[in-house]
Amino acid sequence: MGVLSAVVTFCVQASDDIAPFFRKHKTYMSKKYAPVAGLLIGVHRELMEKRLGQKMGKSLDVLAKQFRSVAYFSFKQKFNTLPPTELDRVCRNFEKQIKAGEWDVFRLADEYFISLVPYDSDFHEANKVVWSMIKKMRVD
Repeated sequence: MGVLSAVVTFCVQASDDIAPFFRKHKTYMSKKYAPVAGLLIGVHRELMEKRLGQKMGKSLDVLAKQFRSVAYFSFKQKFNTLPPTELDRVCRNFEKQIKAGEWDVFRLADEYFISLVPYDSDFHEANKVVWSMIKKMRVD
């Protein structure tokens, strides 16, 4: 999410034929992606605490937050140093990736929950309600 947030933040400033897509996607992200990402983070933290203990689970959560922050600021810095003539090209490439579903948090959520079945079927079963909530957010 950190990388995508940085991309969208900068691409809303692209040329008039590109910026509207990113303005719309920014709104979509705040309504859909942020809550889904929050749920996934919570489920994953719970899994790590179950597997490694509460102290290690919390430590990994802190590390993941730092990683997301570094990813956001790293991409933000890359965009700050990007020549203005390149912004449209870079944004168009990300637009294609977004439209192709490569940054779809719902697809990632499905992959995450499906991968839990062979890894920890009890944990998967206990979190089916969360997965159902995520699926409902996709439709709403």
